[in-house]
Amino acid sequence: MKLDSLLPLLVGGLLLATSALASQQPESPAVKDLSAASRETVKAFGGVKAVTRPSRDATMGFQVPTQIVNILVKGGQKVKAGDALIRGDDAEDAALVELQQMRAQTRIPIEAAAKARDLALLEFRRTEDAFNMKASNQQEYDRAKLAWERSVLEYDNAVQQSAQEGSGLKAREARLAKLTLTAPFDGVIDVIQADVGQSITESKEVLRIVNVDKLWIDANASIDDETTLKIKEGDSAWVLVEVVGKPRILSAKVTEVAPAAHPVARTRRIRVELDNPSGPDQLLAGDAAWVRFTEPGADVVKSIASIGGEGLDR
Repeated sequence: MKLDSLLPLLVGGLLLATSALASQQPESPAVKDLSAASRETVKAFGGVKAVTRPSRDATMGFQVPTQIVNILVKGGQKVKAGDALIRGDDAEDAALVELQQMRAQTRIPIEAAAKARDLALLEFRRTEDAFNMKASNQQEYDRAKLAWERSVLEYDNAVQQSAQEGSGLKAREARLAKLTLTAPFDGVIDVIQADVGQSITESKEVLRIVNVDKLWIDANASIDDETTLKIKEGDSAWVLVEVVGKPRILSAKVTEVAPAAHPVARTRRIRVELDNPSGPDQLLAGDAAWVRFTEPGADVVKSIASIGGEGLDR
């Protein structure tokens, strides 16, 4: 068979194969993340696909090597700022702090130096009186005067040494504090990645704490859209999320607008803040969301209601 007669068959087979592969391609992630019943709603809502995240998020570890002696919290537990979370082995440092406290609080060296200064002054005055009455020579006078001046310097040095001991106490207390992880803000313990008895280095991540009372969403909006260029801090935004298969539209506020755009993607980062409902309606951080900066029309709200979702939450 000639090549000319085979060419149509080859082209036809290639087109069929390409069509079959195209039918097997996964759906766009921007649509696939929601349930099948919600995909049309996503298309109608539009907006920029993003991900919710905690408004406060800290992964914590010890700043000095230690061994964990006590874990005071567990995953999912609510804590307040300043609450102790995990304690390292602080027995030696606690003892050093106690010793430094005694050194910093004692007044004995200062009082002893003050007594010596007063005695030297008394002897100098007596020697001075004797010298004025020709009952003492120049050498005795000079010696008494230098002894008094030296005692003044020794008193000043004792005062300075006491202040230095106080600074040393602060340094010891600061190191002791590093051996206890405390909550930097009100939040919830997400995960604990260590156990009692485990030796920890200063680079080891031990605990994550988050606050999801408010959620942040960083939306990369296209700068080819005129709306994106006009957005400013404090403007309104609308977020589409899905909770147990039901889409919801929630109101949000713009909190940050990036001053620079991504040169390749031609997008601009816009952060919106969303008040997270409490109780069973609370949203999980890390879930997909769609953000738009113009209020959705009645057709979108109606579409959501038609599949059992919730309309605009003002």
